[in-house]
Amino acid sequence: MSGFRRSSRVVKQTKELKNNRAVSSIQKKRNKNSVAQTTKEIVEKIVKQDEEKNLQKTAITRQSMRKLDNRPSILYFMDKDAHLEKAIEHFKNQDPKLAAYLNDKLLLKYRSRLSRHSAGLVNAFRCLGTAIIYQQIHGKAAASIESRFIQLFTTLSNGFPTPEQVLEKSIEELRSAGLSARKAEYLRDLAAKFKDQTIQPEHFESMSYEEISKQLCSVKGIGQWTVDMFLMLDLHHSDILPVGDLGVRKGIIKHFGLTIPSNCSKSKVFPAPDQMIELTRCWRPYRTLGAWLMWQIQDIKVVGEDAHAEEIV
Repeated sequence: MSGFRRSSRVVKQTKELKNNRAVSSIQKKRNKNSVAQTTKEIVEKIVKQDEEKNLQKTAITRQSMRKLDNRPSILYFMDKDAHLEKAIEHFKNQDPKLAAYLNDKLLLKYRSRLSRHSAGLVNAFRCLGTAIIYQQIHGKAAASIESRFIQLFTTLSNGFPTPEQVLEKSIEELRSAGLSARKAEYLRDLAAKFKDQTIQPEHFESMSYEEISKQLCSVKGIGQWTVDMFLMLDLHHSDILPVGDLGVRKGIIKHFGLTIPSNCSKSKVFPAPDQMIELTRCWRPYRTLGAWLMWQIQDIKVVGEDAHAEEIV
């Protein structure tokens, strides 16, 4: 009898153990499913947050691009169709203080620059080659190097070597004129891109700001600042604002009476490019003349305007 009871207890305990194991297994599955569901929700939440961040970044980028849209509003040539006179009248209406800078002396100086050559007759290779030579060098020193560079060539058709002639010279020969190895390389790259028609100056007059910039910036050593100088001073485009030019930036600070923030570090650009674009919006479509005047109110000499230029922009 006692054996039967023990057997019954064993059977009962075995059943309970099996039931407990079954319950435990079910619970584990539930926990596993719960963890999986929670993980899935967390991943979905992270993905959603990332998507929202990307959308915000895209919106900010688009907004910044709109703010930083420094493209000319329209293409005029300052040496044609009385656009200088139109620019003066525009400034009188939109920025009388700017117009007041244009005294007879400065007007004569600017007219003299415009009369140097017609935009359609520019020797683009010479202009850009000279720009490379003058980069980061004092005006007189740069003029001396350019003179020695020209003297390397025995026959010159218009006072400056052709792309083909430059390519005939080695880096060492070009350096003998006082050029750095890097500038010698830049000049050869410029010559190569003129020769292979990467740069097509014969089409400049009908090309847009973006098209010309793309061609010229393909040359080693030429960035947007050099392009802007070329468009302003050689092609006479009317609506160029070189936001990367220190002289123009300082002129804008002076002209608009800006105060440099006390917490503005030396490495921080002030005013920022978008601020410059916004402040000079009223100058459009004649920002080129406005930028030129920013140099003049600080007595900054521009290449080609004074043979004894002390400061070059």
